[in-house]
Amino acid sequence: MLGLSSLAACDVVWGLSGEPGPCDLDSFDGATSSDAIMSGDLFTVSQGTNRVVVAAEGNVFEHPLAGGDPAQLDLGIYPPLAVALAPEGTLLFHSGAIEPPLLQMATRDAAGVWTNTDRKPPKGIVAGVPTALDFGPRRVLVRLRFGFSEVQEYVDDGVAWNPVGEPQVIRGFRPPNLTPSGLTMVFTDFDELGQHFVFAANRDSTDEPFGDPTLLRTTEADAHDAQLVGTRCNTMFVNEAGSLKRLDR
Repeated sequence: MLGLSSLAACDVVWGLSGEPGPCDLDSFDGATSSDAIMSGDLFTVSQGTNRVVVAAEGNVFEHPLAGGDPAQLDLGIYPPLAVALAPEGTLLFHSGAIEPPLLQMATRDAAGVWTNTDRKPPKGIVAGVPTALDFGPRRVLVRLRFGFSEVQEYVDDGVAWNPVGEPQVIRGFRPPNLTPSGLTMVFTDFDELGQHFVFAANRDSTDEPFGDPTLLRTTEADAHDAQLVGTRCNTMFVNEAGSLKRLDR
């Protein structure tokens, strides 16, 4: 059952062209936390359009963050394993829960209709949130195999998704989400006791590797996805215990 309350504090700076560089990687522990925005299993937020895609009980919905009626998406017969929405809100990576997981892409037309594209996606099983086109050719981080730590960065040349460098070892199930510029990645991990953590790492240029991860949040519950938003990334959306929450520092 999809439940939603209006996002009263919808004051995030969502503009894409003004992002000056990597995020400020200050801790979100102790940050102001909103009530749950909605309940569901998977979430992905579009920085450019104030929209969210949420999966609940095997169905996928698109919804304005500020409230309104959800629109159910027809993305095929397979239940969703992961979803990742581009900043412009016009491209969605989604993975079907089959063996092995099936990574697909869908596009949104001017009428708001989502359709799976026939274009071949990057090689792998689940993709993170990609970069914005305002910052050059789109980039994305993709986990290559189920149960393994290898994550590959790809860049889109308009025809194919080309690998950038060698795979990186990044723990966790889902791949990191990129900020619109691609200069910061954020991901979740957990320890042997099952406690979850949110990390981020920066780079000064997309031609460079990411630096060492910085701990942003020790979560109070299971955290499966996190996104940093705003020009200095002072807001984080995180999926904790099946609810999408907003944190402001």
